[in-house]
Amino acid sequence: MRRQGQRITVEAFDGAVLVGYAHLFDGPDFIEADDTDGHDALWVKPDHRRQGLAMSIYDYVERETGRSIIPSEHRSGAGDLFWDKRIKRLPADHPAHDWV
Repeated sequence: MRRQGQRITVEAFDGAVLVGYAHLFDGPDFIEADDTDGHDALWVKPDHRRQGLAMSIYDYVERETGRSIIPSEHRSGAGDLFWDKRIKRLPADHPAHDWV
């Protein structure tokens, strides 16, 4: 996990090959997706999808920072599916429930 100001970047590798990343913004109340640079905020290489990598990246960030990640208001269809699945795994008092 790297921090540059309020931006958090997490990259996942399979050996030397980048297979996933998350770009997040550490805001005053929550952490949320950061797609301000024109790239996807959360990306997993197609042949590594549906294996829990994106979920693990978000879990890792929450564990390491002690802060909650909330969904972006500007989600793709894939983003909606991700959050539909993620929200079911989160405790009832997690702030993301107010945003999905």
